[in-house]
Order: sequence, then C-alpha cells, then structure tokens
Amino acid sequence: MRVARMFFNSRLEFTGLTRIICRTALTLALIAGFGIIALAQSESGSAAIEGVINAADAKVLPGATVTLRNADTGYARALTTDERGRFVARAMPVGVYSIEVKASGFAIGKREQVQLSVGNTQSFNITLQIAAVSEQMTITANSEIVNVTDTNNSVVINQQAIENLPIRGRNFTEFLQLTPNVMQEQNRFGIVVNGQRSINSNISLDGVDFNDPVQGGPRGGGLKESAYFFPQLAVREFQVVLDGASAQVGRTNSGYVNVVTKSGTNKFYGETFYMNRNGKMTSPDAFGNDSSSNAQHQVGAAVGGPIRRDRVFFFAAFEKNLIDIPYTVKFDAPTGNVAIPQDILSQQGNYIQKNNPLVGFGRLDFVLSPMNTLNVQYTYSAQYGLNFGGASGQTNKASTNNTILDRASQSVKAAFTTVLSPNLLNEVRGQYVYDNRTQQPNSILAEISINDFGTLGGNKDGTFIYNATRFQVLDNLTWTPSKHTFKFGVDFNISPGKQQRETNYGGIYTFKTLSDYLAALAGDSTKISRYQQSIAANGTQGQYQATQQDHSIFATDTFKVRRNLTITAGLRWDFQINPQPTTPNPAQPLTAQIPHDLKMVQPRLGFAWDIGGKGTTVLRASAGLFDSRTPSYLMQRIFTDNGLNTLLLDSNTDAGILKLVKVPNAITALPAGVKTPINSLYAFDPDFRNPRSGQMALAIERQIDRDTKITLGFVRNSTWNLQRRLDTNLFAPTVLPNGLPVYPAYDSKNVLVQASGFNAATGQPIFIDSATGKAFTPKVARPDATLGQINLNKSVSHSSYNGFSVNIQRRMSHRLQLGFNYTHSFNRDDDSNERDFNRQPAINTFKLKSDAAWAKNDIRNNGNLNALYDLGHGFTISTLVFARSGYPVKPVVGADTQNDGNTVNDRPIINGLVANRAAFRQSGFFNWDMRLIKEFRLGETRRLILSIEGFNLTRSTNKQFNGDGETAFGSPQAAVNPNTGLSFTNNTALIPTSAPGTDRFGGPRQGQLGARFVF
Repeated sequence: MRVARMFFNSRLEFTGLTRIICRTALTLALIAGFGIIALAQSESGSAAIEGVINAADAKVLPGATVTLRNADTGYARALTTDERGRFVARAMPVGVYSIEVKASGFAIGKREQVQLSVGNTQSFNITLQIAAVSEQMTITANSEIVNVTDTNNSVVINQQAIENLPIRGRNFTEFLQLTPNVMQEQNRFGIVVNGQRSINSNISLDGVDFNDPVQGGPRGGGLKESAYFFPQLAVREFQVVLDGASAQVGRTNSGYVNVVTKSGTNKFYGETFYMNRNGKMTSPDAFGNDSSSNAQHQVGAAVGGPIRRDRVFFFAAFEKNLIDIPYTVKFDAPTGNVAIPQDILSQQGNYIQKNNPLVGFGRLDFVLSPMNTLNVQYTYSAQYGLNFGGASGQTNKASTNNTILDRASQSVKAAFTTVLSPNLLNEVRGQYVYDNRTQQPNSILAEISINDFGTLGGNKDGTFIYNATRFQVLDNLTWTPSKHTFKFGVDFNISPGKQQRETNYGGIYTFKTLSDYLAALAGDSTKISRYQQSIAANGTQGQYQATQQDHSIFATDTFKVRRNLTITAGLRWDFQINPQPTTPNPAQPLTAQIPHDLKMVQPRLGFAWDIGGKGTTVLRASAGLFDSRTPSYLMQRIFTDNGLNTLLLDSNTDAGILKLVKVPNAITALPAGVKTPINSLYAFDPDFRNPRSGQMALAIERQIDRDTKITLGFVRNSTWNLQRRLDTNLFAPTVLPNGLPVYPAYDSKNVLVQASGFNAATGQPIFIDSATGKAFTPKVARPDATLGQINLNKSVSHSSYNGFSVNIQRRMSHRLQLGFNYTHSFNRDDDSNERDFNRQPAINTFKLKSDAAWAKNDIRNNGNLNALYDLGHGFTISTLVFARSGYPVKPVVGADTQNDGNTVNDRPIINGLVANRAAFRQSGFFNWDMRLIKEFRLGETRRLILSIEGFNLTRSTNKQFNGDGETAFGSPQAAVNPNTGLSFTNNTALIPTSAPGTDRFGGPRQGQLGARFVF
C-alpha cells in the first residue's frame, strides 16, 4: 500500500506529468514488445542457452523436444525446436545443466555438464543418430569458451576465483579490477570503467538495482567511504560488461556489473570460516610508521539445501568483520622557526580506524511448477566505524577531524518467472531497500585549517546524514519467434532520500601559518585569515528530504542472419523526474526548479560474427548512446543554500565576526547585528541534462586451445553533458601574459579595473587605482552586488576515453586457471569532478576549455594477473598482481590569486606560465598478493581448508598525493625550499603525503591466516 500511495497519491512527488509519462511508457512498451526489432543483451542475473538440433545428414529437426535440467536443483524446462531446428531458453538460473533431446525415429541425444554463467548465452548444436544405429548418445560437454552470440564484450569472474584468490577486505567489488578498462579511483574507492566517473556505473544484484540513488555508485557508497558491505560467501559469480551493453541496461554511461548470488540445491551444504590479520604480520607503512596495531578478524558462515526436494530451496549467509586499521597523523613542517606546543605535538602518532560491519543474507527459491518459479531474498547490514573519515596510511589531519559512523540497511527482493508458452517468457521483479547512515564528528570544536601545517579541531561540516530508500518494480517479456529473440520491458524506480551534508556547519578557521594560529589562540584575532560558518534557518534544519524517480522502457531483439552472424539493434528510453525545491527564494527564480531529463532515448546496434563458423574466432562490434543519472546529492544545496534556508557567516563579508569568535570554538548562535548577505547561491541551469556517452567498441575473440582464449579490444567513449558547477556571478577575467585569468575589482572610484600585471614575489595580481595611480588590494567584483557566488550546476563538461585492451582467460584445466588483462588508454576531460559538493575548480568560467587536460583517472598503462594452480596433494596456490602507471597530479596554490573568491582553482606560476591542470604525474603502483591453501578431506563431504596469505609481498610503497591528486605549492618565494627544491613555501609540493592503508591493495605488507570448514 505504501508503494501504491507513493505512485498515485503524492501531491508533491508524483505529479500529473509523471502519471502521463508512466502511462505512455507502458503503452509504448506493449507496442514495442510486438513490433520493435531491438538488441540482444546480457541476461540480468541469469543466463541463456540456444542451439540447433540436426539429423546425421545435417538436416535440421523441427518439432524435437529439448529438456534442460539443472543438475543441482532438478529444475527442468522443456522446449520444442522450430522449423529451423532451433531452440532458445532465456532467464535460466545460473548453474550446471544436462540437455536431453528426443525426436521420433532418432536415438536420444544427451549433453552433460553444461555450464551456464551469468549474463552469457551458451550455444550448442546437437546431432541425433537414427534409432537403429544408437538408442542413446551421451556427450560430456565442455562449454564453448568463445561466446558466438552475445554482442557485448564482457568478462565473468567465476566462483573459483571469488573463493580462492587472495582478497584484503572480502569486498567482492574489488574483483572488478580483474578486467580490462577498469580501475579503482584513489580517493573514494569507486570503480571506474572506460574512464568514466565512478558514480555513473551500474551494478545489478540478481536482476535488481544495487546502486545508491543519493550518492551514486554501489549501494552504501558515500563521502570517502568504501562500498556497501555484502557477504562474499553469498556471491556465486558476476559478469563485468565492458562495452556493448544492451538496451536492457540503463542509467549508466560506463560499465555494467551483473551479479548473481548462491542458492540452495538438492544437497545440504554449509561452510564457515575465520581469518586473522595482526600486527605481528604487518610491516611499517610506506613512510616507515608503525603498523603493529593492525588487527582484522573476519568470520562468516553459510548453509543451503532443500526444504522440499526439487521444489523448495534455501540459502543463508552471514559475515562479521572486526577491523582495526592503523593510520598515522604527521603534521607538515611549519614555515619559520616555530616552537610547536606539546598539546599539538601530542596529536601526532598512531591511531586506529575501526570498520565493523555485520551482514546477513538469505534467499528462498520455489519451483512452483515446470512453468513458474519464485525467488525471495532478504539482506541485513549494520556497520560501526570509528575515525571514519577517509583516514588511511599517513595524514596531516588530527584524529579529531574524523567521524563516527553508524549505519543500518535492509532490503527485500522478489522475482517471479513464468513460461507462458514454449516461445514466450515473463519475468517480474521488485525490491524495497533502505540504507540509513549517520556520521557524527569526533569533536564539537571548529575545524582549524593551517596552510603550512595541517588540520586540527573538529570537522567543519558537522553531522552527516544519508538516508537512501528505493522502491523498484520491473517487468521483462521475452518472445522467441523464428530467427528472432525479442525482449522488452519496463522499470519503475522511486527513491526517497534524506541528506544533511552542509558545508561549514561545524565552523572553520583558516590560517596561513602555524605561528598565526598560535597568536590567534593567544587572543590576536587579526591573525585569523578567515572564519566561516553556516547556520540553518527558515525551519529547514539544513536538510534535503525529497524523492527522485527513474523510469524506463526498452525493447531488444537478437536476429540471426546466418548461423554464424548475429545482428542486434535496440532502443531504450530513460526518464528522470527530479524533486522540486519546497521553499525557493522568490527573489531568485533559478532556485525554484530542478529540471527533469525526459529525453534520454538511446539507440544501440551491434553484431557478433563467428568467422568461419567454427566457434573459435568471433568479431564483435557495437555502437550506441548511453545516458546515466544524476544522483540527488547534487540537489541538496538547491534546497538548503538558496539565500533563505542557510545563513552564512564569513569574515570576508563582515570582518566584525573576528571579534566575536574565540579560537578554537564554533559560534553556537547567530550573533546580533552580524551581516549575513547571500555569500553563495546554488541552482541548476534550466537546460541541465544528464550525462550522455557515445560509445563505439570493437573486439576480436580467438580460441587458443580448448580452455584458453584471447580478446583484443578497442573502445571509445565520448561523453557530453557532464555536470560542472560554475560561479556565474563574475565579470569576464583578463588573461595575463603568464596565462593566469584574473577577475576584475572595483577601485576607490567604483571603476571596474582589470589586473595590469602579476607580482612574482607575492604570487598576487597587480591592480592600479584609476584615481591614485597606486596599487590597491582587490575585492571580488560581482555583476549582482547583492549576492556572492551563484553556483550553477551546468551540463557543459566533456570527456573522451580511448582504450586498447588485451584479455586472456583460461578456465580451470590441467590444474590451472588464469586471467591476464592489459589496457593502454588515453583519458581526457575539462573537469574531473566526481562528487565535489563544495568546490568550483574551473580556472576560467568564461573559457571552460582552459581546463582541458588529462583526466584525474587517466592511466596510460594498466595491467593485472590472477592465477589459480592446483599443486596436488590438496595444495592450491593463487596470486594477484596489479601494476599501473601513475595518475596525473594537479598543482594548486591554496590562496585566491585570481580574485574570484575561490581558493581551489588557483594554480602556481611555474617557469613563467600558469601550470597545467595535469602538469605532473604520480609514481606508478604495484601490488603482489599470494595465497597458499591446504585442503584436508575429513570424509565424503567434509573438508578443512587452511590458508596463509601474503599481501604486497614486495612492500611497494605506492605513495600518492591527496585524494584528488592535488599537491599544494603555497606562496612563491625567492629562495629555494630545501625540502622540495622549488621556490614555493609549502613543504609538501610535489611530495606524496599519503599511501594505501592495510585494508587496501598496495598497503603495507601483511600476512593473513585462515581456516575454512566445508560440510
């Protein structure tokens, strides 16, 4: 009833426009199902099988009965071949099958051990003998390693890899890196596919959406957080669709991850495990800091089996992690001869970040009849985190700047599959999920940002609240007449969300130097460079609480032109309906609307050509449009920062504030008489659109031997309409000879004056007063003098990715399973914003191409290797190797040298010219992990498996710059800084200051012991 009310009765969130669109969508979907030729696709959460039945004389056999039977559950589906001898079975549960074929006058034909993997279509041609020659023919099948039907380029990570490869945190999403064109971003740990923003990827779990509607990316992701914790014990396998995703896949302009969970079978099965990592097996970190406080305990169990044989099955799993991750606080060396007080020095040293998640998962599978199956699933998660704010490795931020995380999440999902006729199948799925997170700051003090030293005090943003809810219902219909496989469907998503993430609620002091801070602490408020604080007003409490809607329809078709040529085409229509501000500012019309995107029509085309028709060499090509969604976190500030709902205290606006504050405390109530003009306003451009990619891909897949294949691929992904936030309340700047854009200022006569030069000694532009002829200190000039920044979200950024890849896969044979990937890529953009909530990084808002450079996630060379080898006598060894070249590094100044009131977009002048956004490169990355397993047989079904693992065996430092790949130069100076070799004040310019922690690939060298009992 609650879902129904949200669909039809909500006055604010479900408008008449929505009802019209949904009715139109349903109508078009029904029309499309019977008349549109569209695209073949990955089976979402399931698999497919097809083939042709022939007689010994090569003639096809129409009317033959084909029975597919799951070896584990007994589930069977019967099909009849058409006039071309063809059979097709869609939406098959993943697993091992037998195929039995009967035809009048012919011997029974059988194939055993047919493996169906998630998202893939297996093709089999079976030849029947005349009954007089043979009464039955049975073949033990070894599924074709080259997929000759699907037009997408994908990689499957199977159960053996998930269970036996070394993994640091039992987070299955980290295995996504075992594919080409995939990397993990360095700051928020999101997965980047084809160079796109990680928030625009798409993960499906058993056919339903597994993404966070508020933050984007995998469910549960957020500000500097790792992905949602899901039990690795429950993951059977998953498919990573790298390119050529079908029209069934939407809300992404990058990759698609298709995950399938384990289910019960006709045999009872169970396992339990314990893994331990401790300080005695942990090396110092990349900077030599002690990591002996590292402690990680991981425990879990799973059980599954029949409730009623062949009819009802259950599976359940839980995992609990108790993780103490050490990190080190080390402040930068301050400029000048400053005696650092002991109370500040005592905040340096080793600290612990706790990450203690608990998750439970269960599913029931019902075979109601040969034509109807039902699946019901439930997931529970709780998580506690101490010092949970991105602390990892070494940092110059005090532990008081971190937060305490409290999270609770639950989800319920159901799926009903009906075989309506031999060539008509319907799947309906639905889910309800919520994920509620709160992060409280460790300290109630204001944040103290000291440019030449580090960060003290509390967290400037105060308390974070993220509540994400999703209601989803989708229906897919598959029709397989003659040469075609039509598929069409509708998908309805309603996502209520709540977020409190206002910048500066906790207050922030900014100081140029440590000596200035110490003077202010002693009472000299003139040494405070700036004080800022936000205060909720107008009864809003600084919170966003609204509902987004994402709906879609699609239609697809697989058309076999010949046995060795499959042509595909498809059409998808996504539409995003955004919430509208409830209390807009009447004086600022831009704050009254967040535009919907109702024009995401996405045609797609592809083919798979089995060259020579032998199933050993396939050429795949695809092209299409891909639209992603805009997460609602971008919309909060339209609700809370419109000039009415949040008051901004800023000493740059009212210097009198400095007399009212007392370092290091925040202001508890709005002081009387303080000026609170609208320092910043947030809005959406009326023409805002969701990101759109034009993707073209080409791949050739070649079988090397019976169990090994190689794929050579190329993908180009060109993306428009990427979100970018710009300050539009600025006059056009003057570009100085050194290339630095400087915005004008009013002089003493209120004349708008452009900068006339640049002072290389101070790093500041020069302004000359028209009345006196003397230099003056500028203040930002605004076209609308009643406002400060007008921060407009515009869809004007562009990126282009070109990736060349090699993928080698060998399935388990002769004791060896192997995967190798190498990618050579080029990734450029004019803005690498991922989840920036507060920053406007454009150097010139009137010439956005000035920022065009290598993207933040540009990696020229990226390779990885994974292997499993059965040594015999119960021993198995496995390994993971990651190696890549370095990310770009962005040099920044940390002060406003452009006179635009913005300190995050200013870059240093190096060799007489403003530095490029990607002027430098970080060092490369290398990580080598290994696991040795010894299995003891304790009976027919019981096994004890002991393991020892080593992570980062070479102890590579893998040092890096801050999460956004930035390095601070500080102010210019005449003398060379002996710490950096540069003529700038900051002691960390071009010097890496962080490295992965013990829970990340590339962290300190560690050992891990484990035990697993299977019964």
